[in-house]
Amino acid sequence: MSQRLQKALSAGILLGDGAMGTMLYKAGLKPGDCPELFNQSAPEKVMRIHQEYVAAGARLVETNTFGANPIRLARYGLAGQTGELNRLGVTLARQAVGEQALVLASMGPLGELIEPFGEISQIDAQRAFALQAEAFVAAGADACLVETMSDLTEAVIAVKAAVTAGLFTIAHMSYEVSGRTFMGVAPEQAAEALAEAGAAVIGANCSVGPTEMLSVVRQLRECTDLPLSCMPNAGLPETINGVDTWPLSPAEFAQWGTKLVAAGARLIGGCCGTTPAHIQALAQALQGRLAEIG
Repeated sequence: MSQRLQKALSAGILLGDGAMGTMLYKAGLKPGDCPELFNQSAPEKVMRIHQEYVAAGARLVETNTFGANPIRLARYGLAGQTGELNRLGVTLARQAVGEQALVLASMGPLGELIEPFGEISQIDAQRAFALQAEAFVAAGADACLVETMSDLTEAVIAVKAAVTAGLFTIAHMSYEVSGRTFMGVAPEQAAEALAEAGAAVIGANCSVGPTEMLSVVRQLRECTDLPLSCMPNAGLPETINGVDTWPLSPAEFAQWGTKLVAAGARLIGGCCGTTPAHIQALAQALQGRLAEIG
């Protein structure tokens, strides 16, 4: 477990980074290409993204490993590179930020439904997440961020894999406008199950903007004593001329960010559509309340 992360959580609000995908596309990633392969083919671009977020004020950076599990990577014929791409993701983040920020190893969903809703067995899911977790540990990640989960069974399997590997684990479900995940999971259900699985911090990311996420944070605060984390999108996505856009400006995002902190969030950052400018505005809005990494 990262003692530096635990100490920082006790000292103030921790500021995370923003979207990785948004920035990768700006850096030249083509639609349909494997984002995690950039760790190998364009490492300098991945490192530059981490550095831009740290310059904006982030003290937690997420690795470019969100979809680097063997089940997702198999779509690109890259399942055999699972360990390498995950280790590279952590190593690049560490090299980019040095001692200025902590490295959160990103672990997203498998991209296929688990039994009984799909064909992936729980054993295969456990093995897939364990491969990622072991690579994170080998590369020296400070913590694991299990994120964008809709299926609570999948989230619990991922958290247990990370905890078993010895990682300080933050667990995020992805809640819709309804206040439940796509698979119907309520915040109260998630809080109990994720805590039991060993998550040290719980929260939410993606799907919605800070306006909609505010009620989720409030519900989580009522049913758990664990530290809360949230990383909303820059509003609800809008499709303009076939392109997804996010409506919240950095200033608007920062205003809502202060409300999320007031509702109980101790770790806050951004997801889809957020950029270094959004994180910089949030850092300014929370000035004097943010923890530094000791």
